[in-house]
Parts: sequence; structure tokens; C-alpha cells
Amino acid sequence: MRVRLATAVSAYPFYNFRYLKLLDEFARVFDVYCFAGSALGRRVRRAGFRLVHVYPFTVPRRIRYVVGPYVAQFFMNVIRADVVWLFDTATALAPNFLRSPAVLDVDDPKVVLPPDELAKQSRLSLVHEMRMLTDKRFRKIVVTTEMIRQKLVSLGVDKERIEVIPNGVDTELFKPSPLPDEPVVLYYGTFQPHRAQLLVKVVEKVASMRSDIRFLLVGDVPQPVATMLKKVAGD
Repeated sequence: MRVRLATAVSAYPFYNFRYLKLLDEFARVFDVYCFAGSALGRRVRRAGFRLVHVYPFTVPRRIRYVVGPYVAQFFMNVIRADVVWLFDTATALAPNFLRSPAVLDVDDPKVVLPPDELAKQSRLSLVHEMRMLTDKRFRKIVVTTEMIRQKLVSLGVDKERIEVIPNGVDTELFKPSPLPDEPVVLYYGTFQPHRAQLLVKVVEKVASMRSDIRFLLVGDVPQPVATMLKKVAGD
């Protein structure tokens, strides 16, 4: 009998590629149930997991976030999930009534942001995030880097509950190409202000040490960031 893994989202479909990919990968070895608060009014791709809409119609955002999580927990208990896996602390689903062990996957927590960016965040969202991270009902907290693990530990999160699982690459989807002759520094990801500031500093430092470096950035680079990068690294 395969392990039953359950998760929940406020609405489906959603645009987080990493989450969709993880659900598809989990579905290869587990019976995966994804409980969605409601269906959004757009075309849904065929999912490799069991998709259950808590409401079979579109409902207001407030209802999805307030009522939906409790309904989702009820269904998770009904199917007798072996484990509940939640993605990110932004989820409104806290393990209040769950009978199954729960795992919290934290991709990009706000509480580890630099002080200047941390000051811009909603105090309520930060309190909610810390409440989720310190909730002992989560058996494990999964992070993608050792740096995030160390910062969470410094904030009082039990280090024994934190597991580091780095992001991987689907080699069936992405194929390696021949390397260029010159050295290349690759960056892929988002360009949030705190990340963009660090990226500019790194590019400036590396460019000052090596004139033959080529920088390759993957993502939607904001024009102000692109202008600053060209200024410190050249065209």
C-alpha cells in the first residue's frame, strides 16, 4: 500500500512551477491528494495527482483563506493521510485539527530577510510566519539552503526539526549545453530588492577581479537592476 500524502492550496491552478513539479514528483511514489480552496476561472492543466476542490466553484479570497483550511483539514482526516506536506508559511493552513504528522516546506521565508527589507514586511505576516515555524506540530521544516537553516536556528527554531534539501534540476527537461570558452557566472531566480542588491555587489566584486568573466542572468530582470549591472560589469 502506497503512502498517502496530502497538501493544500488556497486555489488551483496556481503559477508556482516548483510546487507543481514537486507534486508531480511526489505522485510518482506516493498517493498525492491536493485540496484546493476553489477553482480559479482559467484552464486547468492535467495533474498527475488527485485534485480535490473544497468548493467546486470560485469563492471570494477571504472565504478561501478563512474557511477553506478547516474544510481541507477535515478531508485530510477523512482520507487518513499518512503525512501532510505544506508549502511555504504563506499558507493559511495551520495543523490545528490534523491527525497526521505534518511537514512544512519553506522556500523563501520573510523572517530571514535583511533588516531594511524586513522593515517593509507586514508585522502580522511575520508573526504568522514565526508561529508556523515554531509550531511543534510540524515534525520537520524543509529549507533549500544551509544559510536559511542557520538563520532560522538563530531565531529560535529547533535545529533538529530543520532539514536542508537543495533545489534540483530535472535532467529530462533541461539538457546541458556545451560550455563557452570564457568563464561564466550564472544566476537564476527572482530579482527581489534584497537579492538584486546582493547580486549587484557580487557582480561588481567579481568584475573587478576578472575582466574575462561573462555573467548570465536567467529571469525577468527589472530595468533598473539591468542598468545597474551593466554599469558595474560593462555590456
